[in-house]
Amino acid sequence: MVFLSNATWPRVLFTVGMVSALAALSVGTASGASSGDPDMARRLDAALERAVAASGAPGAIAGVWKGDFAWTAAKGLADVRAGTPMQTSHLWRIGSVTKTFTATAVLRLVDKGKLSLDDRLSKFRPDFPKADQITVRQLLQHSTGIFSWDEDDATRAAIFQHPDREWTMEGMIKLATAKPFYFEPGTRHHYSNTGYFLLLPIIEQAAGKRLAQVIREEVTEPLGLRHTYMPDGPRYKEEVIRGYMTEGGALKDTTGLRFADVFNYDLAHSAGGMVSTLDDLKVWVRALAAGRLLSDRMHKAQLQVIPSDQVKGSGYGLGVTTFDGWLGHSGGVTGAMCVVYIHPEADTIIIQHFNKLDPLDEKQNAADLKALGDAFLEMMRTVAPDTLPK
Repeated sequence: MVFLSNATWPRVLFTVGMVSALAALSVGTASGASSGDPDMARRLDAALERAVAASGAPGAIAGVWKGDFAWTAAKGLADVRAGTPMQTSHLWRIGSVTKTFTATAVLRLVDKGKLSLDDRLSKFRPDFPKADQITVRQLLQHSTGIFSWDEDDATRAAIFQHPDREWTMEGMIKLATAKPFYFEPGTRHHYSNTGYFLLLPIIEQAAGKRLAQVIREEVTEPLGLRHTYMPDGPRYKEEVIRGYMTEGGALKDTTGLRFADVFNYDLAHSAGGMVSTLDDLKVWVRALAAGRLLSDRMHKAQLQVIPSDQVKGSGYGLGVTTFDGWLGHSGGVTGAMCVVYIHPEADTIIIQHFNKLDPLDEKQNAADLKALGDAFLEMMRTVAPDTLPK
């Protein structure tokens, strides 16, 4: 599992990558549309093409909405071997954008009186160290100080080299119990996928249902998100976009490989296991910013942020990242990376997905993310320059 951190673009907690030789891959518009300013649409289209070339990704999907202006585009290939063109309607893995759904499901349960943000982890996992000090709120906000498995080089390498061993979320929770805390619970911020693993038993005990059902009933169905869900296995019939990395300078399809299944499914779930589409994510990020599913009290709680330890200028609320008026999340798994953000005051949404993210080589991983971040910044500069990070 490769999660983008709470950062807007520059950091992946599970760093991945190998040297890419994909710069010459041809890129074309498979599908897309725009309404409004044609010059702005051309600039956005060019930004996406440059980013795809820079990342070496086989393809990408993006959408920008600002007031009455709308632009969507799909570039390159969703499946290289089959030659399937990317389409804006395709489904993709959203990685840590899942956390926005998991957190909202928790807050819905709090609104219904089935949970409290001040409930202690000891109520659900008394065996975990400092469980009597850790609250639901801290787990949601990454302020527990709990060690995150994906920051352990040895663990990541072992999964890649020995994918057929039994790798489970419970195993990673046990790994965290043997590691020192980054800091005392509630004192700082440090992004931890392990913390979101610990939310799983809390949600399922409080709701009396599996997480996938809770998210469906509490979040996706009320908003009509028909193509957004938590899959019940590493492969699912709706998947069209395949994920890629590079190995030895060659493009490698990671879809269905055991190590990718471990990263993307076995060790994702409540922290990064969901899938969605461009249109669904546009609806979702608007609802997230407006608090459509929450009481005023819970919406206010969700948007109360603490400064990020890892990315200067950004903050983290309850499952959401904020910076300079932007709100949303980034996400990444082996073979896929994305950003989903809205600036409510500027009435602007930017969503991007690339079907490549390398799992182990830090240099290539950083290059992939830089291409994604550069595209995000260029689109921001094109449609909402006043919102650029200061």
